[in-house]
Amino acid sequence: MSRWVRRRRPGTLGLLALMAVAWAALLAAYASGHGDWFDHDRLARGLAGWTVLAGFALMALAMMGPSCLPLAGYVSANTLRPRPAVAWFFACYLLPWLAFMLAFTAADTTTHALAGEGTPAVTGAVAAAAFAAAAAWQLSRRKRNFVLACRSVDLLPARGGAACRRLGLRQGAACVGACGPMMLATMAAPYGRPLWMALLAALTYLEKAARYRRRLARPSAAVLVSVGMAYLAVGVR
Repeated sequence: MSRWVRRRRPGTLGLLALMAVAWAALLAAYASGHGDWFDHDRLARGLAGWTVLAGFALMALAMMGPSCLPLAGYVSANTLRPRPAVAWFFACYLLPWLAFMLAFTAADTTTHALAGEGTPAVTGAVAAAAFAAAAAWQLSRRKRNFVLACRSVDLLPARGGAACRRLGLRQGAACVGACGPMMLATMAAPYGRPLWMALLAALTYLEKAARYRRRLARPSAAVLVSVGMAYLAVGVR
C-alpha cells in the first residue's frame, strides 16, 4: 500500500472504490452496446429523468473524481471526522457538475426539437466546433484563473461539516469553469467517447498539479483542434 494511501486512508479509499465502480459501469455499458445511455441527447430520446441523473453522476464521478483525490486527502487530514467530511465534500463537489450537465442536456434537447436529427456532416461539424471551443478555452486567461481556484483551499475547522460542504461547492464550480468546455466536447464526440473520458480524467488531474499546469495548455489545445478537424473530415466524407 502506498504512502499516500496510508496517510489519507479515512474516506479516500471509499472514493477510490466509487471511482472504480463508475469506470467499470461505463466500460461495461459501452462494451455491451449500451453506450447510448451516456449520449448527450438522452432527454431528446425520452429517457427517464432518474436515468439521466444516474448517467451524469457516473460520468462526473469517473472523469472528475481522480482530480479531487488530493483535496479529499486534505479534507480527511484536517477534520476530526474524516469519512463524513470527505463524503460531504465530494457530494457537494458533484452538484455543480450535475447542474452544468443538466443545463447542457436541456439546451441540446431544445435544439433537437427545433432542428430535428442531424446528418453525419452536421454531427461532425458540431463536434468540431465543440473541440475548437474547448481548445480556445485551454489557452485563455480565464481558464488559468479557474485552474488556480481549483488548487486554492481555505483551512477547515476541525469539525466543519458546513465548511466541507462549502469547499465542495466552491471547488466544483471552479472545476466546471476550468473543464466544462472539455466536458462538452467529450459529450459531443460522435464516437470514441470512452477514450475521451479517460483522457479528460487524466488531463484534469495533471492540470491541478503545479508542475504540469502551464506545460499542458498548448499541447492539449493542439490535440483538441486536431481531433475536431478529424471529426469534421469524417462527417463530410
